Amino acid sequence: MGRGVQIIARPKLFYGWWIVLVSLVVLFITLGLGYYSFGVFFTPLVTDFGWSRAALSGAMSLFLLAWGLASPLTGRLTDRYGPRRLIIWGTVGLGASLCLLSLTTALWQLYLLYAFAGAASAICSEIPTSTAVSHWFRRKRGIAMGVTSTGIGFGGLILAPAVNQLILSLGWQTTFVIAGVLAWVTIIPLAALVMKNRPQEIGLVPDGDSSPNPMSTGEPRHQTNANPLSRSSPVSTRDVWLMGIGFSMASFGLIGVTTHQVPYMIDNGIDATAAATALGLTAGIGVLSKLSFGYLADRFSPRGVMSACIALQAVGVVLLMQISSLGIWAFVVVFAFAMGGNNTLRPLVIGEFFDLAAFGRVSGLTEFIRRVGAAAGPFLAGYIFDITGSYHYAFITFIVAYMVGIVTLLLIRPARQQSAPV
Repeated sequence: MGRGVQIIARPKLFYGWWIVLVSLVVLFITLGLGYYSFGVFFTPLVTDFGWSRAALSGAMSLFLLAWGLASPLTGRLTDRYGPRRLIIWGTVGLGASLCLLSLTTALWQLYLLYAFAGAASAICSEIPTSTAVSHWFRRKRGIAMGVTSTGIGFGGLILAPAVNQLILSLGWQTTFVIAGVLAWVTIIPLAALVMKNRPQEIGLVPDGDSSPNPMSTGEPRHQTNANPLSRSSPVSTRDVWLMGIGFSMASFGLIGVTTHQVPYMIDNGIDATAAATALGLTAGIGVLSKLSFGYLADRFSPRGVMSACIALQAVGVVLLMQISSLGIWAFVVVFAFAMGGNNTLRPLVIGEFFDLAAFGRVSGLTEFIRRVGAAAGPFLAGYIFDITGSYHYAFITFIVAYMVGIVTLLLIRPARQQSAPV
């Protein structure tokens, strides 16, 4: 064996962890700027243009809907061209849309550009990064996915307060330009220079093992007793939809809450800076939960772990409804810890039932279903507020949705019982 091959096969640090780092940065920027910062832009845009909360929330709904509509194609393109190209293509579009948002003068422009940003985010973020990490890790997939998804939490923790300060200092228009340029100069070079689609491209195998021995590259512990043939069997359309609906109900509540928590807190007498800080902490505390849920998913069924995660989110919403007596911090701790597990666990739940060769395609289909529910959450909460003057009934609706999500996930059949193709 040549010297060069030895260096690749036995590196000091498994190259897969560099893939995790790049994926973490991608999620940090795309979700931190595209999703978490919207709640911070909310009040300045309402102040400047006088739009209703339902109307402004429509921009986030379109962002999420466009993300969902782009996801099936993104999944197929990821399987065909690999994560690296998709990340670069999507980032070009995301940066352009953020920069152009600085020129917004009408609601239709905001809608159009946020929809474009949503489609671009779908192309460059969760589907390609989770696909890449899934190819690079098998036994350690849960913890690797957990580390990767901490980028989302760090994005909210760091970028939401930073965007708030930039808006206060420079205005929302300049802040949008800075956000777009930041996406370009951080993600594109990293993806172009560091991202590799699969370990086989550079002579490695998943988890950094020395050979592709099935025992050394096996699936996580909770999967070891499964029928090996069932992992490559077609999965029924019924179970695809159940999984997608389960994810959709969880995101319906999660995104509805996080989009409106800042204006809700301000309405209840919380200082705007403290409310933005709470939003950042909601994401930041999720960093710890992403690692925790990833660790648990390597040892137990990801579906069971995600069901517990969703139930805890419902408890967080109950605490948010008691903000006048409990304050914001009980909600922040509980809801933040619970919501942090979603992005870590969704790819792992998919991997529990679907073959890895079609991971991108299946992720795209379930992501489309999920985003439809996610898009409805912010708009419905804004609409309920506009007609009732309160978020009370919106929060009750979210709690019910969480319960529905748990039931649908638990109805998915074990892989060995599935037969009808997607």
